[in-house]
Amino acid sequence: MALNLKHALSNIAIFPYMRQITILILLMFAATTQAADTYRFRTMSPEGGFSYDGVQSVLQDDDGFIWVSQEDELYRFDGYQYKMYHSSFTVHNSAKEWLFKDMNIGTDGKFFVNTNNGLFVYNKEADSFELAWADALDRVELDAQNRVWLWQMGGYWRILDVEKQTSYRPLYDGDSISYLSSAFCVNQSDLYQISNYGKIFLFNQTTQNFSLFMLTPHREGRVLSAKAHQGKLWVLVAKHGLYKIDLATKTIEAHFDYSGTEKLTFTSQFHIDKNGHIWFATRDGIEIFNPEQNTYTYYKHDDTDPYSLPNNSVWTITEDRQQNLWLGMYSGIMAYVNLNEKRAFDSFYPMDKMLNYRVVSAFAEDQLSWWIGTEGGGINRMNKRTGQFTYLTHTLNNSLVSDYIKSLVVDNNQNLWIATFLGGLDCYNPGTNQFDHFRHNSKDKNSLLNNNMRKILLEGDEGLWIIYQQRGMAFSFYSFKTQTFTHYNYPDEKKYYLFDMVRGAGNQLWLLDSKSLYRMDTRTRAIEAVPPKDTLFMNFFTACPDTAGNLWLGTTGNGLVKYDPKTGDFTTYKDILKHNVKAIYSIGCESRGNIWMGTDNGLVYYNIANNVFSRYDTQDGTQGRVYYPFAVAQGDDGRMYFGGTGGFTIVNPALVSHNTHQPKALLAEFLIDNLPVKLQSVMQDSVIRLNHNQANFGFRLTTDNYLMPEKTRYKYRLDGYDADWLEIDASNRMALYAKVPPGNYTFEVLAANNDGVWSETPTVVNIRVNPAPWLSWWAYVIYGLFVLGILYLILQVYLHDVEKNKNEELHKIQMTFYKNYFVNIADAATNERDKALLENFNKIVEDNMGNSKLNIDFIASEMKMSRSKLFAKVKALTGKSPNEVVLHQRLRKAAGLIIETNLRINQVMSDVGIESQTYFTKVFKKEFGDTPKAFAAKHRGETSKNVNLS
Repeated sequence: MALNLKHALSNIAIFPYMRQITILILLMFAATTQAADTYRFRTMSPEGGFSYDGVQSVLQDDDGFIWVSQEDELYRFDGYQYKMYHSSFTVHNSAKEWLFKDMNIGTDGKFFVNTNNGLFVYNKEADSFELAWADALDRVELDAQNRVWLWQMGGYWRILDVEKQTSYRPLYDGDSISYLSSAFCVNQSDLYQISNYGKIFLFNQTTQNFSLFMLTPHREGRVLSAKAHQGKLWVLVAKHGLYKIDLATKTIEAHFDYSGTEKLTFTSQFHIDKNGHIWFATRDGIEIFNPEQNTYTYYKHDDTDPYSLPNNSVWTITEDRQQNLWLGMYSGIMAYVNLNEKRAFDSFYPMDKMLNYRVVSAFAEDQLSWWIGTEGGGINRMNKRTGQFTYLTHTLNNSLVSDYIKSLVVDNNQNLWIATFLGGLDCYNPGTNQFDHFRHNSKDKNSLLNNNMRKILLEGDEGLWIIYQQRGMAFSFYSFKTQTFTHYNYPDEKKYYLFDMVRGAGNQLWLLDSKSLYRMDTRTRAIEAVPPKDTLFMNFFTACPDTAGNLWLGTTGNGLVKYDPKTGDFTTYKDILKHNVKAIYSIGCESRGNIWMGTDNGLVYYNIANNVFSRYDTQDGTQGRVYYPFAVAQGDDGRMYFGGTGGFTIVNPALVSHNTHQPKALLAEFLIDNLPVKLQSVMQDSVIRLNHNQANFGFRLTTDNYLMPEKTRYKYRLDGYDADWLEIDASNRMALYAKVPPGNYTFEVLAANNDGVWSETPTVVNIRVNPAPWLSWWAYVIYGLFVLGILYLILQVYLHDVEKNKNEELHKIQMTFYKNYFVNIADAATNERDKALLENFNKIVEDNMGNSKLNIDFIASEMKMSRSKLFAKVKALTGKSPNEVVLHQRLRKAAGLIIETNLRINQVMSDVGIESQTYFTKVFKKEFGDTPKAFAAKHRGETSKNVNLS
C-alpha cells in the first residue's frame, strides 16, 4: 500500500518508529508530495515464507534463474519451484555447520557463494559448488574486470587470485587504508571505495592500488550504503544524510541532510532503479524518493491488498537483468516488482464495510456515487470521494422490492431506476430516500409485461427501454412524461430470448437475440431484422457500440463479431477462443476505441489496431474468472467497471501495461525416465549423449520472465523426431519423449510471456541417442566381417567342391575318352568278322602292353595269321599299320597312368613297354602336344583342358 507524506504524518502516533522516519523525510524532502507510482508487490516465496529468518541476498544468474539465500539455506527459483542446495555444501564436510552470507556473479557468468566455511563457485553442468577459497569471509564482490574482492570486518578489502590461491591487499600511498566501509561502487570500468571518514578512493587499474578521488564534508559517521548510477555516486552516511556526487566533476550536486536524527537505524541499504528513483529498504516498509520531483512515497503491508508489500521488514533490494526489483524480507518472504506494471486493475471483494455480496450484476453512476447491483445482496452505494460503502436492501417497508438486481440506470433527475428479478422495476429517489414500485398486473395493460427483468436502457430524458427474461421479441418503453408503458412485439416464430439492447447513433436502438440482430427506429418505432448473411447460428449474447458507429457482438462459442451498419458486413474474430474463452458476457468500449470483454475465462482486452487479444485474471488483480452478463459500465473518468461472480473490478485503461520482454526459454531440469539427471553425467562437447537404455528423456521448462509465470506458454520440438511444434501452457511445462530411436536430434524450445510475446530465437540443445552396443556401427562391422568370413569359407568349400567335381568330371571324360578309343576302332568294322578281328587284336595288345617286344610279328603269331595279311587287314580297317596302332595304344595307356596314378615316368614307360625315355618323350609330345612331365603337371589336380588324341 502506498502512502504519501500527508498520510504518513497522520500515523506518527500509531507508529513510534515512524517518527524518526518522518523527521528524516521532512528534513530531506521538504517538497509538495505528488501522485506516486502505484507498484504491485508480487509475493514470490512459498506460502508462509522460506523460513522464520530473513532473506538476506537475492540475485539472477547468467541463465536467468533467481538465487535466494537465507542464513541456513540456499535456493534456486525457476519461476515455479524452489530447489534447495544446502546438501551441495555438506558433502564437503558434513561435520560442520554451514551458514550462507552473500552471493555475487561476474560479467563472465561465474557465480560465487560465500559461506562460513569459505568461498564456493557454482559448476552448472554438475549442479554443484566447488571450493574457491577456504578462509571465512564477511563479504564478496566482483568488479567490472571480474576480479574477486574479499571484505572482512576491520575495514579492508583484498583481491583474490582463485587460480594461485593467493590474495592481495591494495594500498594507498604505500600504506593500508583503515576503516574502509563495505560499500563497493562500480561505475563502468571504475571502482570506488569509501572510508568512514569522508574519503573516497579510486582503484588504479594499472598500479593495482588506490588513489584519493575526493573528500566529502563529513569527517565522521559510518557509511551505510553507496551506489554508483549513471555517472553519479550516492553515499548514505549515518548522522549526515545522503550525498549525490558527480563523478566527472568531483562535486557534490546535492546533499539531503537529516542531522537532527540521532541514529540512522531505519535502513539497511538503498537501490536506484532504472527511473532514477531511490528505494530505501527499512525495517518498517519501503520508502521511495524521486530526486527530480523531490517527493517521497511510502509502502507497507496492507491486509486488504494482496499486492501490497508482503512484509514490512525489508532486508535487501536487487535488480534483475530486465531491471525489475526483487525484495528480500523478514520471515523468509521475497517479493517481485515489475517497474513497468502499473495498478491498472482495482478489485473489490465481499468484506466488512465494503462490498456486501459476491455476485455483482449491474452498475450506474451519478454525480457523487457509484451504484453497484448484486445478484442477492441488493445495491451497494460507493462514495466516489471517500470510497465508503452504504447499502440498499429488501426490508419490510420503503425498500427494494428484491435483492436480485439485473440492471441499473440513473436518469437526468438523479433518480436510480432498478430492474430486478421477480420484483419488477423500482425507482429510488436518493434525495427523499423513497421507492416507487412498478410490477406486472395481468388486469392492467399499463404495467410491465413481466416481473423478471433483464435490462433497462435510458432514452435521454424521455424514458426507459425494458427487456424481459422471457422468450420472444417482446419489449417495452416507459415514458417519463406520461408515466405509461408501451409494449412492442416483433413476430418471431422461433421465440428466442431477447438477450441485450444498446443505443446506437442517431435514432437506432439495437436489440439482440441468439440468432439475429434487430434495428429499431426510435422515431417511427419500425423494427427490422439484420441476420448474418451466412446460415451459421452465431449464438449472440451481448452487444456494445463503438465510437466509429460499429456494433461489437459477443457470442457463445463463436468469438467476437463486429457489425458495420454502413456495409452490413459481419466480421468474426475467433482468436479470443485461443484463450479458452467460450462465452462473452459483457462488452465495453473504452475512450480509445478498444474493446474490453467480461467472459467465462477472465477479462479480455482487444487492441483493434494491433489485432491482439490479451487476457487478465486474478494474477493481474481482477475479481475472478467468470464475469456477469451485461455487468459493465464506463465512468465519467474513463475507467471501466466489470462485475463478476467474485466481486467487481475497475479498469484504468491508461495504466494497462504490455510486457514487451521477449522471454528466454530455460531448461530447469533434464530428466531420464522422469527422474532428474545432472547434465555433467550425460553432457560431452555441448552434446547430451544418451545410451540405448536412456531413450525415455525430457526437460522441465521455465523462462527468465517472472511477471506472472503462470501465464507463460511454451512451444517445443525435437528436430529429427517431431514433425511439428508442440505448444503447452505453464501448468504442464514438461517436454517428454519415450523410446526415441538412435540418432542425432536437436531440441528447440520457445517461450511466450504473460502478454503473449514470444522468443525470437529458441533455446537449443543437441542430443545424441546411441544405439545398443549390439546395434552400434562397430558391432555391424564385426557382424559384417563375421558374415564375410562365413561367406569366404562357404565360397572356399564351394570352390573346392567345384574343382573336385570338375577334376572328377574331367577324369571321367578323360577315362571315357581313353577307354572308348578302341571301341571306336572296332566299330569301324563293317561286319562281325572284321569286328571280331579288331577286338582280338586289341585284347592281345592290352594283355601284352608291358612287353617291349610286342610287334606285328608277335600279334600275327598270336592271331594265327600271316604277317602280311594282318598288316593289310588292320591298315584297311583303321588306316594305320599294326605297329602304329600298338604305339598309339601304348601312349594312350601311358596317358591314363599319368592321370590316374602318381607313378614316375620311367615306371609308366615300363608299364607300356617303351624302354627309351628320349623316344617316349618324342612320341608322347607328338601324340598329346606336351611332354610326359608337362602332361602330368596339367592333369594331376590342375584345371583340365581337353586333350586332342586324334
